[in-house]
Amino acid sequence: MLKVYGTKICPDCIACEASFKKYGIGYEFVNIFATMPDFKEFLRLRDASPAFAHAKEQGSAGIPACVKEDGEIFTDWEGFLKDQA
Repeated sequence: MLKVYGTKICPDCIACEASFKKYGIGYEFVNIFATMPDFKEFLRLRDASPAFAHAKEQGSAGIPACVKEDGEIFTDWEGFLKDQA
């Protein structure tokens, strides 16, 4: 199952969640602003993974960030949905 890091105030995160629900994609949502441990967990991922290089270059947070069961991280959730079709 996917783990999705994001917030409930981010339009992209809201759209990602709605689309995953619509298409029956199983996921666990981690609201990075809900608790400090969740925020720190996201920051560790963001600091260590090259998957966030583009987001960092653009000055964006890099959410929603999705982590597959095998540990692969991606931020292009729309591309992921297209690949699942």
